[in-house]
Amino acid sequence: MKPALSSKVVCSSILAVGLTGTGLAFSSLEAGASSLPAATTFTTTGSDQTYSVPANICAVTIYVAGGQGGTDYNGGPGGVGGVGSATVTVTPNASLTVVVGLAGGNGSVSGNGNTPSPVYGGGGGGTASSGGGGGLSGVYEGSTPLVIAGGGGGAGALDSDPTGGAGGNLGQVGGNGAPTTLNFGSSQAMGGSGGSLITGGGGGAAGGGGVAGYSGSSGLGGAGGSGAGFEGGGGGGGGYFGGGGGGSYNQMFTGGGGGGGGSGYAIPSATSVMTTWSGHTGTGNGAVEIDPATECTSPTTTPTTTPTSSPNTTPTTVAVAASASASTLAATGTPTSTLIGLAASLMGLGGLVVIASRRRRLHR
Repeated sequence: MKPALSSKVVCSSILAVGLTGTGLAFSSLEAGASSLPAATTFTTTGSDQTYSVPANICAVTIYVAGGQGGTDYNGGPGGVGGVGSATVTVTPNASLTVVVGLAGGNGSVSGNGNTPSPVYGGGGGGTASSGGGGGLSGVYEGSTPLVIAGGGGGAGALDSDPTGGAGGNLGQVGGNGAPTTLNFGSSQAMGGSGGSLITGGGGGAAGGGGVAGYSGSSGLGGAGGSGAGFEGGGGGGGGYFGGGGGGSYNQMFTGGGGGGGGSGYAIPSATSVMTTWSGHTGTGNGAVEIDPATECTSPTTTPTTTPTSSPNTTPTTVAVAASASASTLAATGTPTSTLIGLAASLMGLGGLVVIASRRRRLHR
């Protein structure tokens, strides 16, 4: 006597079970949770780059660092670039545009930072030996920004080497550029204001007959005000909104104000927004890293039993969700006399497995 077929069937990794007529069809998938694709790191090239979202990825974590502002000819420091990270929802197979900002150009006795301006990433040009603003680093889906780290402002020329303002971290405003300290009885040349979350930073006021810095705008830092000799204002950093350029002084050996830093940004739907990135301090050129974070979730199929017009000849369809257990199969109402088998895939341990099940009487 042959033993009766048990109704308990344990399926450790079945994604789908079905019957099509009386034939069999197999499609293989890797069993269990697959590992996420590797992270991609981008360094600056001076032009836009592209990241292709993997087909099974619906969210990525993006790390960004903006470019640092340039020094003046005397070595005064530009502002550091902003940093941060955030997890954002993306469309599988979409192409994301990656911008990795350059550091601002350094001023010299005979030249200005970021000539011609702006530097890649939107850093404004410095004038009369001052430093240029650093470029923003960011990732965009089409024309929509996902995350942006602001570039630092360029240093103002000479004087006490007025520093540029720091670039804004994700979701933060840029820092203000420093003013001059030597004014020879006239007003100081002021640093540019940092970019805000709604508008560009204002240009720094002129001192001693100089020229005011130029305001920042969406994505772009303003240029520094021009001056005689070594008194130019630093360029504003690029950002969600760019920083303003520093004002200049029109008297030898006085100096110009530092440029403001550009603001940072994170799309409102972003999660896990951070204003740090381990190992990155916003010095030098910018950087971007994109890490796949979440695989897309396929809809779960509800187990069902197809009605039969003839109990002895009509095939029964059984659909079973991923990681189905014996209790799940029992919930379909399939009689214990139903033969459930042939749960094998062509590749791996998992996959789409089509199981033929024909109701038939078991013989002893």
